[in-house]
Amino acid sequence: RGRRAEEQLPILRRLWSGLGSSEQFSQRQEATLHEFSRLLNSRNAVLAAALTLAIWFLLEYVFVTLITGSVQISLNYSSALLIIACGALSVGIPSAPAGIGVYHAAVMGAFELLGYPAEQGLIAATLLHLANTIPVLVLGGGAYIVSQRRGVPHRGQAAAIAPAETPTEPPATAPRRH
Repeated sequence: RGRRAEEQLPILRRLWSGLGSSEQFSQRQEATLHEFSRLLNSRNAVLAAALTLAIWFLLEYVFVTLITGSVQISLNYSSALLIIACGALSVGIPSAPAGIGVYHAAVMGAFELLGYPAEQGLIAATLLHLANTIPVLVLGGGAYIVSQRRGVPHRGQAAAIAPAETPTEPPATAPRRH
């Protein structure tokens, strides 16, 4: 299993190098790609896919049905999947941070397509957006606080902490005039 991951690492390095110069391939990125390559073995990939599907089809479905029920919208399974799909596809459109506006328009449009008033769709879209965003903010903020207490540098600090490269030749100095 480990050998297969090691065989995939050069492929990931080439893909990464297409995103930037090879000097940017730091030790931390190497470790991240190594862990990612371990995910690519079949057993881990199946587990990751199963967990992802469970999150999308169960958690999102529960969010949609509970939240839409709170604004007197009753959705069947296929209608709930349409709402989930429209919301998920909307985040791929460049927009303000957290998809504010685009997410709401896409989800509200899906509700209108299903025959619900725009106002009701907008309220549901806003509640759905909050239900999806607040846990990420709370968990991410908590993880950041814990990482800072443990002394883990964040992205901006990593460059300042990295040791400077030492030049191979001393810098040339201009000749002195007497």
